Amino acid sequence: MKDIADYVFVRREDERDILKVTTGTEFENGIRHTHESFAYEDYNQAGVIRWASNDRCVPLDICRRMEWYNMKAQEAADTADTEKFLAEYRRHQEEFEARTDPEAMEIKRERAFEHLANFGPGETLVDVVTGRIYRT
Repeated sequence: MKDIADYVFVRREDERDILKVTTGTEFENGIRHTHESFAYEDYNQAGVIRWASNDRCVPLDICRRMEWYNMKAQEAADTADTEKFLAEYRRHQEEFEARTDPEAMEIKRERAFEHLANFGPGETLVDVVTGRIYRT
C-alpha cells in the first residue's frame, strides 16, 4: 500500500495560483482510491498552500509526500494557524465557563454526567488544550 499525494497547476486567479491536489492510496494490486481537492498559493504568502474550501493550510504530511517546494514557509504558516486556532479555542472556553445562563448550566451538568459515566467517581480530568481541571 502506498500513499498518494500530488498537485498540478490549474490556473492563475487574481493574486493566486489555483492547484488541484490529489491524495489517496494505491494498493498492491494496482487499485487506486483517490480524492481531488482545490488549493491555492497566494502571492502575498509565497510558498504556502491552503485549501480553497476553508483557507486552512494543506497538512504537512501531504505537502511532504507531494514534495512541496517550500516546506519552511508551509511549516511556519501551519504553526501560526495552529497557535491562532488554539488561542481562539481557549478564549471561547473561558467565555463559556464564565456563563451562568440556564443553557450553559445545562451543558455543564451534562458534561459532568458524561465525565462521571465514562471515568467513574473520584477521577481528575484535564483538558489538554486549556489546562482546565475537572473532577468527577
